[in-house]
Amino acid sequence: SFPLGNPCVNDLELEDIAHNLSRLNRYTGAIEPEQYSVAEHSVRVAFYLRGLVKFHLPAIGEWDLQQAFRAGLMHDAAEAYLNDLSSPLKRLPALDGYRGLHEHYDRVLAERFALHKIGVGGWDFVHEADLAIFDVEHHILQPGPGNRAPRLSKLPRPPYDGYAGEFEGILNTWGLRPNVAKDLFLKCAVAHAGLYR
Repeated sequence: SFPLGNPCVNDLELEDIAHNLSRLNRYTGAIEPEQYSVAEHSVRVAFYLRGLVKFHLPAIGEWDLQQAFRAGLMHDAAEAYLNDLSSPLKRLPALDGYRGLHEHYDRVLAERFALHKIGVGGWDFVHEADLAIFDVEHHILQPGPGNRAPRLSKLPRPPYDGYAGEFEGILNTWGLRPNVAKDLFLKCAVAHAGLYR
């Protein structure tokens, strides 16, 4: 059985992550489409992050862009095993144990998939890309009156700019079916992140 409380590097598989994330809704399901998965979100963050890195570090090499894409694609991978909790819930003192376990998963995932911190001068590009996609998602997935993300990203739209390639059409659609999101996640993992199934 899977050692949920203490996984090691060999326990974590790309196929499992893609499958589980594609069936896990963002925002605990409080969205207008029937489905908007963590897998779909992760693909968007990965493309945004790659564009963000290229925008700020134009001389960066292709290998580093691949690492940036991988970091964006896998930034929520722990949720494949621990589920996605709302941010206010995660911050509650009663969930200290959950946060500690999440940090353990993040460390094991970083080792398993060679994930590196991406940024300059203390600026965490992965976090920036995640917030930028959050800004875009809110307006599309939760329209209507009410509070929205208070800050806009430094780049006003996802800078897919030529990097999306064959995936550009599907990235213009929101709320992919689970099997489509899983397939997209896995194809992007191979094509842009240098990962293998």
